[in-house]
Amino acid sequence: MSRVELERFFYLDDEDRKLIAGRRRDYNRLGFALQVVTVRQLGMFLADPLDVPPELIDYLAEQLGIEDSSCVKQYTERDKTKLEHAWEIQREYDLTSFGEVESELAAWVADQAWVTGKRCSPARSTGSVNARRCCRVCALWNVWSPMAARPLISGCGVS
Repeated sequence: MSRVELERFFYLDDEDRKLIAGRRRDYNRLGFALQVVTVRQLGMFLADPLDVPPELIDYLAEQLGIEDSSCVKQYTERDKTKLEHAWEIQREYDLTSFGEVESELAAWVADQAWVTGKRCSPARSTGSVNARRCCRVCALWNVWSPMAARPLISGCGVS
């Protein structure tokens, strides 16, 4: 991971730093920061918050003024810490879990997929813009939620 990528995607702004500063120990501040930047970048919390490139840990430690970035290994010693931090990050950044909005997203995808009133098919997917859009939306939904997608795209031709 290059320095430019680190600065572009994992910079901690003043609000981040203020929230992170609430942790007392260096390993908790660094672990909390890891969770903030990974959920922001990936859209989800990692099962193991330390499963990131070492350059990222060093970059965050540098931003936080933590001299020994290896202290972060202590962050996962207490399982509940990472969960409590994840809940706090969700609350502070107003993040919503996929499960809470899945039905709303399914309705939106269905509306988008059937916007033309016609079912899309592989034959039409090379034709009109709306047909291609329909098939792309159905394909995306298959990636997001394969089981839920089946009723939405029956007869669509996208598998």
